[in-house]
Amino acid sequence: MNDLSNGFLGKTFLLKHNESSGTFVCKMISKEFLGNSDMVKAFIDKIKHLQDLNLTFIVNYTDILETETTIYLIRPYFNSQTLSSFLQSPDKQHDVNIVALWKTIARSIMILHNNNISSLPIKPSNILIFNEKFISLTDMYEIKSNIRWSLETIDRKHLLFIPPEFFTDSTKLGPRSDTWSLGVLFAYMKGATLPWNCSNVFTMVKKITNGELPTGLPEDCSANVERMLQVSPKNRPQIEDVIFDDNFRTPKKRRQSEPLKSSSTFDISRHTPPVLPVMLSLSKYRTSPQLTSQTSESTILIRRRYYTKTLSEPKSKPPLPRPILKKPIRAVTSDL
Repeated sequence: MNDLSNGFLGKTFLLKHNESSGTFVCKMISKEFLGNSDMVKAFIDKIKHLQDLNLTFIVNYTDILETETTIYLIRPYFNSQTLSSFLQSPDKQHDVNIVALWKTIARSIMILHNNNISSLPIKPSNILIFNEKFISLTDMYEIKSNIRWSLETIDRKHLLFIPPEFFTDSTKLGPRSDTWSLGVLFAYMKGATLPWNCSNVFTMVKKITNGELPTGLPEDCSANVERMLQVSPKNRPQIEDVIFDDNFRTPKKRRQSEPLKSSSTFDISRHTPPVLPVMLSLSKYRTSPQLTSQTSESTILIRRRYYTKTLSEPKSKPPLPRPILKKPIRAVTSDL
């Protein structure tokens, strides 16, 4: 199926499950961007560690596969609203509480930090919104400070949420790197526009590394954004310090926001196929021509399941799964 925009560390595209007609997202990650074999192993181990936590707000991968040069991460595709589409949709609830929604996202990241998982690709397209109290996060793997892959990224908007130390390599990425990303995300959510102009990537990176604040911030959020967007990580607060700051509270007087069409709870485990013995063949995929013909296609045999990559769109998008509460982690408290 169609290629998607390049994301962090590599190319992303859709796969079709030939037996069930289900749609999956496949992310190709070049090992050269991760470093030596030990770094590659650490990268995969971190993903498996996250999978083992079985967090209800994380969309787990159904397959993690390797070749000599590439890692393939495969997960279910959900026709759900991302944060971007939610904020920009014409029927967006005007009374949605942005602070409450941001705190839901931030609390989810805080839970990951508490489990030694940080330096994450926090960006709108990786956040699925069900309502301001329940979300799902996708593709939460550790980003690496390798400027080469960032310059090869087709969609420069991905770089807007990356902290300065990624580009300068002045310090190791860590939890406070995510503080920066969440600060940019909050600025984006309050304005529903990109915080910096990304038409010139070098000018954009210069503004990020200089710590230039996004322009046009609403008065009620500028102080908190400035607090998180400090060039030096040691000057940024921990996520929990922002979440529980009395000066960063949800307004008490507001209309009750209507939930989205989805239920307010979501159990991703109900929508993942069973794990079968591994059988992998990527030869057709790796030698396939560029997708310039309606007839060109590639087949990947993974865990005895055929996935086909073609140019044509699916005849119909899979319906939004009806969320079912298993044991959700409520990323909110009474002050929201």
